Amino acid sequence: MEPEHQGELRAFIDLVLRRGRLFIAVTLGGSVVMIAVSAMTPVWPWAMFCPFSTPETVAMIGIRRSVVIARAAGIFLVGIAIGVAVLSG
Repeated sequence: MEPEHQGELRAFIDLVLRRGRLFIAVTLGGSVVMIAVSAMTPVWPWAMFCPFSTPETVAMIGIRRSVVIARAAGIFLVGIAIGVAVLSG
């Protein structure tokens, strides 16, 4: 590692150590709340198996592809959110 980057790395590690657990707790807590709310609605199986798939998407590309695309998009967006949260400090 280049010496000029050691300070930035140490600052980043300190940030992760201070706020990492809080971020994970908030993320997991939000997930639990969303699952609990979706379990209380009459359409919870569809919310669990077809996240964010619209009827138009299902009509265009089918149920399996729409679920795969929706899940991949969700994982991608969560990854971006985690990156932004960590980098913005």
